[in-house]
Amino acid sequence: MTPRDLAVRYEWPEDIDELLKHSTGTTIRAPIFSLPTLSRWSRGRVTLLGDAAHAMEPYLAQGCSQAIADAIALAKSVSQYGTTHRAISAYEDRRKPRTDAIRHQSRCIGLLGQIENPALKGVRDASISLTSSLLS
Repeated sequence: MTPRDLAVRYEWPEDIDELLKHSTGTTIRAPIFSLPTLSRWSRGRVTLLGDAAHAMEPYLAQGCSQAIADAIALAKSVSQYGTTHRAISAYEDRRKPRTDAIRHQSRCIGLLGQIENPALKGVRDASISLTSSLLS
């Protein structure tokens, strides 16, 4: 699929053509998978952070930010409790609800973006336009 094909398919504004002129003309299609939510991130004194703990679909562009927030929270927990099970538990307790919520929100946005029913697409697009105009 060429960049112009993408522009037509996704109904991008015409001024996007200028941007597309500078592309390589090659697109890569890669599937996006929704991974199950982990019930816990840690085992013993080993824990996960970032995508290893809570891989997110890219629709909110939060993956990197959440990994950084994980690292900060883990550092604070280790600073407070040392390298103990309590530190890891506190880190997970602090971060898991937030990342679970963002993962869910990103999944919902992705599903909204993939609506194919013309009537539902119209409702979605009108809602976005209305929301955008209210925020301007």
